[in-house]
Amino acid sequence: MKKIVFLITLWISIIDVYSQNSIKDLEYIDASASFTSYYAKIGSIKKVGNKTYKVWIYSYPQYGHEDECRNSMVNEHNNEKYSNFTHSVSLYNVDCNNEKIGTSKIIDYATNGEILFSSEYYTTIYSDVVPDTIGESIYEYVCKYVMENKVK
Repeated sequence: MKKIVFLITLWISIIDVYSQNSIKDLEYIDASASFTSYYAKIGSIKKVGNKTYKVWIYSYPQYGHEDECRNSMVNEHNNEKYSNFTHSVSLYNVDCNNEKIGTSKIIDYATNGEILFSSEYYTTIYSDVVPDTIGESIYEYVCKYVMENKVK
């Protein structure tokens, strides 16, 4: 019985990731210790400067940890609206030449599509890429992608 439950759970999580990837054209990057999975929007990497690129990153609570993530968001934002949080979409800027990363836009969404939070930064503040973080995973993904695909 435990094997059947395990296989069903595994199958559902594979379907969940596959549907997110195929429906929204997302490519998995990494997961954080806070039970959040990060995906890059395929085709969204654009050059904005000398070896500097922008990319849309989607973050979703990992399957089975949605309530933990929502509770964390409610506490972090001190706002009960986040009990309906589904995902975030962020515009990252990656400087492949200087190992820097910054965020220029963040949008948090609810289950009904409502925007819970939106912020745009007119000047991106870059910081050093910190080892063993999601920022490092995004940096590595973007810089590898632009080298392999010769993004101009």
